[in-house]
Amino acid sequence: MKNNLNNRLKFIQQDAIRLMNFIKDNNLEHEFMKSTDYSTHACSLLENIISASDTGNSESDNWAVKQQPPTNEVYKFPRKCDLTHMGMWEGYCFGDGQDYAINKAGAVVLAMRYGYETLEEAWEDDAYYFSEWQELDEDGWYESDYADGRDAVWVDAE
Repeated sequence: MKNNLNNRLKFIQQDAIRLMNFIKDNNLEHEFMKSTDYSTHACSLLENIISASDTGNSESDNWAVKQQPPTNEVYKFPRKCDLTHMGMWEGYCFGDGQDYAINKAGAVVLAMRYGYETLEEAWEDDAYYFSEWQELDEDGWYESDYADGRDAVWVDAE
């Protein structure tokens, strides 16, 4: 069963890569990477496909957990991914805190939005950094009913 799932996930990942290559080969990055509800949703879907299909990635190990229903607990996060809208304790920071990505696939999308062709090019230009946040901000934080941070909303500190 696990091998069958791994094979299906590899096909999904190949389709996502084909789609990203099609976008690049047909010079559609500018239109696709405009920050709209549709492009953000499409980028989020691509990011989730890549993460879920990367069987060597710790994110894929937790993918089934991410599909769990909410609990009665409230989870807090210091930052929120601008693509997936998930709370995060670590990730990529662009524009000195203007945009955040929870994983490398999201960072690639943000790098392209910032006008770079590759994530490496953005790194060399100091357009982003990777960070781990050890505590919540004293001004507020993001809360979610889900352990993975999806649907996180800002809450002001009292």
